[in-house]
Parts: sequence; structure tokens; C-alpha cells
Amino acid sequence: MLSGLSRMFFLGVTCLLMSSGYTRAETTVSPQRKPPCDSQICRLSHVQSVTCEGFQANLQCGEGQVLVIHGANYGRRDKTTCSAGRPASQLQVVQCSSQTSTNVVAESCNGKNSCTISASNSVFGDPCVGTYKYLEVDYTCQFQTVTCEESEANLQCGKGQILVIHRADYGRHDQTTCSNLQPHCRLRDVQCSSPESIEVIAASCNGKNSCNISASNSVFGNPCFGTSKYLEVDYTCQFQSVTCEGSQANLQCEKGQVLVIHGADYGRHDKTTCSAGRPASQLQVVQCSSQTSTSVVAESCNGKNSCTISASNSVFGDPCFGTYKYLEVVYTCQFPSATCEGSESNLQCEKGQVLVIHGANYGRRDKTTCSDGRPASQLQVVQCSSQTSTSVVAKSCNGKNSCTISASNSVFGDPCVGTYKYLEVDYTCQFPSATCEGSEANLQCEKGQVLVIHGANYGRRDKTTCSDGRPASQLQVVQCSSQTSTSVVAKSCNGKNSCTISASNSVFGDPCVGTYKYLEVDYTCQFQSATCEGSQANLQCEKGQVLVIHGANYGRRDKTTCSDGRPASQLQVVQCSSQTSTKVVAERCNGKNSCTISASNSVFGDPCVGTYKYLEVDYTCQ
Repeated sequence: MLSGLSRMFFLGVTCLLMSSGYTRAETTVSPQRKPPCDSQICRLSHVQSVTCEGFQANLQCGEGQVLVIHGANYGRRDKTTCSAGRPASQLQVVQCSSQTSTNVVAESCNGKNSCTISASNSVFGDPCVGTYKYLEVDYTCQFQTVTCEESEANLQCGKGQILVIHRADYGRHDQTTCSNLQPHCRLRDVQCSSPESIEVIAASCNGKNSCNISASNSVFGNPCFGTSKYLEVDYTCQFQSVTCEGSQANLQCEKGQVLVIHGADYGRHDKTTCSAGRPASQLQVVQCSSQTSTSVVAESCNGKNSCTISASNSVFGDPCFGTYKYLEVVYTCQFPSATCEGSESNLQCEKGQVLVIHGANYGRRDKTTCSDGRPASQLQVVQCSSQTSTSVVAKSCNGKNSCTISASNSVFGDPCVGTYKYLEVDYTCQFPSATCEGSEANLQCEKGQVLVIHGANYGRRDKTTCSDGRPASQLQVVQCSSQTSTSVVAKSCNGKNSCTISASNSVFGDPCVGTYKYLEVDYTCQFQSATCEGSQANLQCEKGQVLVIHGANYGRRDKTTCSDGRPASQLQVVQCSSQTSTKVVAERCNGKNSCTISASNSVFGDPCVGTYKYLEVDYTCQ
């Protein structure tokens, strides 16, 4: 291990050698960055959004995830989508596409947790005048991690979920990431990439609940000698079910949630899955897929709390005769609301959380939902949808702790006269904080938990929030954001049980003079444990819940924690961290109701000899 002085000397020598023209005997040309993975499991994770012309597409990811746009099309590709109430003359052109669709959506939405974009000619141009168009968006929601060279990347999913790696790159693509204490000469090569990155990460992590991998030359090779590198990984967490031919797939959500099928495949894509006891002749065909897989599973399971479906030729057909097949299903569990016409939909979040509406439909999409006691004539139309469904529910419910809305023609209009309809609402519950300018945001966690700030914005993003009593002139600018919002809130609030921060120009600066602003904060509450060296960390969840470890550090990061009675010499080193901390705690505690682990060198090693250390653990109970 190099000391700080030795390390700086080494880096200085490296820079001198590089600047004097020294190169290795073999040189490496940095390849282009690898595209997102194209494996079967990646393709099944995509989400498709369809928005009719004149309406807003609302793309939303879960907490801690960001949008990755894979493709978009504004135009028309068939005669049925977004056709309700439209004359035939507006539906005839089905080879209509705005060439800028993907670029426009990607530029607006990539890297954001949520994004709203208008399906309109003003945004995309008019690729087919006189035709009624719609916007299709193909996207995934991904976690993104960056790990500096010689550190360890810790990828973690919730209980019952698995990692799906979409992109990975070990190298360097800018001069700012992981640049702390690095001389400039080690940051100059910004076209540096290990071509094995995605293969190495995918082989190590795909299909696991959690995964630790070192960002180092020993794992990925050295694509650019003398350059300080880092590892980027984009991934999603999904439930996955694999069922061998002749068996039943059992898909299950927690109480109150319903299945949302993202993709399915009945066939074979490798020689190892479901191979036990099978002759080699039944495993040779590995490009076998039933084209109806997703539609069959979605039709059987979408919207249900649990679902059983047979992995068999009788259900999916036989896509490769003589081959032993299996059924893969990728799905998530969401809170639903299906309310029959004439009744009220009651959406409710836990204390301190607010509703976020992702989508809604008032109409009919199958013959079984809300069918009890209804004549067949009222159930035949299954392509019935009120185009205003999402906007009406979002306007009524977004940002509230609870919301009641009537499933009726008086609220949504009647999209299919004579058909008995129902209202479906797709939503999540999140901790919010929207605080009007001049007021204070009060962020609060339950006893024993601490705040973790995921994002913040001081400015204005719509004309309705914090608009009461304000003149229109103060509400017009809706692309207003203080660039320091997240860093300011995180610095003030991270790690505290509660936090108060003023929504004011004096704190965040004034990003749009003359506009009345508000502060939005996206955060979660996590348990945090700090245990002094030589003591035991006791992590405990309530009955029926299990531990999910988000991070851990055995070392020292300040001079005050666990300092009582200790000489100053044992508290000076505050950049001390055992690289195996998270891995060790996760391996011992993930999935358990309670866990005890010793804060000691015998468990974690000694990352800074002579310094009195402590163990910090960030976790939630699920």
C-alpha cells in the first residue's frame, strides 16, 4: 500500500514519463463505448409508452432510477392506435414518422427520474399533414453507478429481484469524474474504454440479487496506461421467473399490488437453463422463441395480484419441435386501482407520502374486469379508452396523500357508448416536498431513520404548483431551475432525522428573476447504524420485514463520531475506509429480519492502522 507521499511521487513520475514521450511496447487504441446490451433479458425489460396527439407523455421511473430512451416515433404506424372518434381520413397514412423523434425525446428525458413531453407538431414537426398521430417511446428505468479505480462497485436489488446489466464501461470519458487529487496528466485521455467491460460485468452480475466487482485493471485490463479510470454501470432490478417446460410459472406480488408484465419468452436461448437430465439433442437449438409469449402472459396475468400459467406447447405453441423449452417472464409489481363505472376510486398513501400518477384509463380493455351481472353486449368493446384519463386523474390526485375520483362519464366523458366501463390507475407513493417560495421545507423521518436526498429543484416546472393568488406573469417561466438545488439540500439534510430548509433566493440564488418559485425535494428515509470499534452493530426490522443493505463503511470519516475518551492521534485520519465494508455486511445481513455484526479489524481488516474506527451501515426494511 502506497503512503500519501509515495503515491504523489509515483503519480508525478508517471506524468513525467508520459510527458517525455514514454509509451509501452504495445499501444492500445481506445475503442468506441459499447452499446447497451441486446440480450433477451435486456429486451424484456423495456417499457413502451403511447400518447395520442395533443396529449402529454408522462415517463416516470422509480426512486433512484433514471430514464434511458431507446427509441421514439411521432407519427402513425397502424390504423387502430389512437383512433377513437377519428374519421377514417385521418387514419389512412400508416408509414408516417418524424425523423427527429428519438433525438428530441432523448435530449429532453435521458438521465431524468421523470419527464413530460408533448405529443404535438410543435415539438416534433408534422411528418404527415392531415393524419392524426401519436407518440411511441421505448425506454427503460435504470440505476447508474460510477466507481473510481481501485474501489469496489456494489450493485444491489430489493428482495426477490435480480440484476440486469444494460451498459458498463471501464475507462475515462471526461476530465471531472473521479478526478480528486489526480494530476492533470492522468485525466487527459477521455477516449479510453475497456472493450470487455459489458461482458465482464454481465457474466459476474446478471441474474444475481447483489453483486460486488472491483474497478481495477486486474479485472478489466488496462485500456489506457497512465490514465486514472473509473467504472460506469447502468442496470435495472427486476423480478424474473424461469419455468421449465411442463411446469407451472407462479407469479406473485405483495398484498395490494398487481402484476405488470414487461416481457416473456417461451423457447430456449442457452444450453444450460432447464437442462438437468435432458439429452444433448433437446438442448442444441438456442434461438427458439414463441412470438406470442408476451401477449399470452400479459393477457393472463396483467392486473392480478398473483398468476399461474403453464410453460407448455398447448399454451404458447411449439416454436422449436424436439427442443426442451422454458418460459421466462420479466415483471414488476405496482399499486393498482380498477374501479367499476358508477363507483369511486380511492387512492391512498402512507403518512408523509404523496401520490404520483403514472397513467390512467377510463374505458374497457378486456371482457372480464367489472363484468359481474353485466350482459355480454356491454362487454364486447375492448379497445375503449378516454384520451383524457391520465391528465384528469393526475390533475386531481398528484401530490396528495389520498384522493377520491369518480369512475363516471361525467368526469371522463363517454369513450364507448353502451359499454360498461371501469377506471384503472397506475400510481406510486413517494415522499414529497414542494414548498412555495418564502416558506420552509420540513423533511422528517421516523425515529431511528435518516434522510437520504435523491434530488431537488428550486425554480418552476409548471404553471399550477404554488400558483394561488399569483399573477399570471409570475407563472409563465416553467423551465426554471437552480443548478445548485440538489447539492444545497443534500449538504444541509443528508444523514439527519429531520431537516428544515428555506425555499428562498438567499439559499439557492434566483434562477429566474420575476418568477414565483418553489422547492421540490425527492428523498427517502433509511435506517443508519454507527457502531464504535470493538462493539456489535445490531440491525433489526419489524416482524415480517427483512434487511436490505444499501451501503456500509468501516473506517473513519470525521473527527467526532466515536471520539469520547480517545486521544487526538487516533482521530486525525478521516479518509479511512475498508473497501469490503458493504460486501461483508450485505453477505451477512441481506434478507434477514435481524443481524449482528462486529465492528472490528478481524471482520473488515484494518484500513488505517492506529486510527480508532467505527462501522456505519445504511439500510432499509422491506
